[in-house]
Amino acid sequence: MDNVKITKRICAYLIDILLVAFIFSLITMIRFINPYYDKYLEVSTQYNGVLEKYYDSEITAMEMVEKNTENFYYLSKYSAVYSVVSIVILIGYFVFFQKYNHGQTIGSKLMHLKVINTNGEEGSIKNFLLRTLFMYYLEIGSIIPITLNLLVLLFVKSSSYLMVNAGITYVFSMFVIASIITLLVRKDKRGLHEIISNTKVVNA
Repeated sequence: MDNVKITKRICAYLIDILLVAFIFSLITMIRFINPYYDKYLEVSTQYNGVLEKYYDSEITAMEMVEKNTENFYYLSKYSAVYSVVSIVILIGYFVFFQKYNHGQTIGSKLMHLKVINTNGEEGSIKNFLLRTLFMYYLEIGSIIPITLNLLVLLFVKSSSYLMVNAGITYVFSMFVIASIITLLVRKDKRGLHEIISNTKVVNA
């Protein structure tokens, strides 16, 4: 894969992210989807108020973290439905739409690329699902950490949620960085998400 093709992949990725983010924003604007919308706004106001005090040097970083630890937990709890929506959109678009569009999203179609399996055949639902699970999507996140954080909301106390959430984010961030490095240094230019899912990107 040459540099031009890497550029095409980046362009396809950005087109898809913009499209998915637009769909996500449209859906989350529908107020009745989230039964905790009013509570979310209330906690969001409190959370931002603490941040403003920190930015104005009225409180220290430690005080900011202490005051917003519980706010962060309830922000996540009252916006959990949006996390579920994001998972549905990502799977719907990058798994089912891509599978039944013969390995192409709208972005990859515009860039004349497609995803196939390592045998040179059209990818299966399993291929696309694994690929999607281990990819990072700007503005939305990644399915694995989103899912883990939803589970954490069910089983972890509010006082511990921020720390656990940060740990999950850190670990997956390291995976994303390793995947980018792998994509750049391997001769076949496949990231970890492609190695795990037995997929590759080719010209269409």
